[in-house]
Amino acid sequence: VISLLNQSLNGVIAEEGAAIQSALAEISSQRTVPNIFINKKHIGGNSDLQGKKDLKDLLKEAGAI
Repeated sequence: VISLLNQSLNGVIAEEGAAIQSALAEISSQRTVPNIFINKKHIGGNSDLQGKKDLKDLLKEAGAI
């Protein structure tokens, strides 16, 4: 029973993950995570965030710092 339950849960998680990735692709043209937004503006992934020279300004505008 536990094995069947785990299989069912894994199926649900996989379906939800696929739906989330599809929604991210529709919103940002990027399916992968992290998919970073600051103040409703799409930044990109981690490497995009790390390359932002104006990150501090974006965070200030968003009221995050």
